[in-house]
Amino acid sequence: MRDLPFLIAQTSLALQARLQNRFNFVVEQVSNLVFYVCATIGLAIIVARFGEIGGFALAEMMLVYGLNLVTYFIAGTYLWGVARTLEGLIRSGELDLVLARPIGPLTLLMARSFEPSMPVKAVGAFALCVYALLLLDEGNGPSPAIWLSVTIVGGTLIQGGVMLAFASIAFWVAGSRDLVELMIYGVRRTVDVPISVYPSPVQLVLTVAIPYAFVNYYPILGLAVSIENGATTVLASSALIVGLVSAAAGTALWRLGLRRYRTVGA
Repeated sequence: MRDLPFLIAQTSLALQARLQNRFNFVVEQVSNLVFYVCATIGLAIIVARFGEIGGFALAEMMLVYGLNLVTYFIAGTYLWGVARTLEGLIRSGELDLVLARPIGPLTLLMARSFEPSMPVKAVGAFALCVYALLLLDEGNGPSPAIWLSVTIVGGTLIQGGVMLAFASIAFWVAGSRDLVELMIYGVRRTVDVPISVYPSPVQLVLTVAIPYAFVNYYPILGLAVSIENGATTVLASSALIVGLVSAAAGTALWRLGLRRYRTVGA
């Protein structure tokens, strides 16, 4: 918490610098918006053609897609740049300079990695989630507003925990950036659809090993399906529960990697 004022100040400076060329920034955001609108329309066409995907109708599918996006964008605002650049910093020795600063190394790297376009895209993804909830009959599930807030917080912790964990592999493995990009651009995208469409081994991996399924699939079950014996509440809050565990695991792996790291001059 002591580094939070520094992170806020650096974020403000980075945002001001990015807005120096407002036209390019606006064009970039409009392009991103068009891309995701087209993707959503494509999703609607597919659902209209097949009726359901993995037992999920259009509203649930939009929620699956929107939750994966909004949590990724929020977590990636600071951590995606860390995940992409850590290996290069280690290889070049620049991480030594980071460690020599009086600011915590993760905070400093997050400040350097701030990406202003991510929060803008998160707003659009959030709007998609809200629209999907308006279409969805949540049955006997929890309050949609509370559920969405809890699920986004939990899903963001999951996305951030996975990013930090796989970024930390760079402390042990050379060439880990390829693994990070495979995880974020490949594996994460598998939960753009319900995991019920995949074979059981894949579902197990996405549930236990890399818990992306808790970003959207399981919480949506808790919201949209009436389940007896309190299972609805457990599933609906599962993103937050798993998110706390994921964030703790990613942070622990980061700290372990830092302790293992030896400076270039050592």
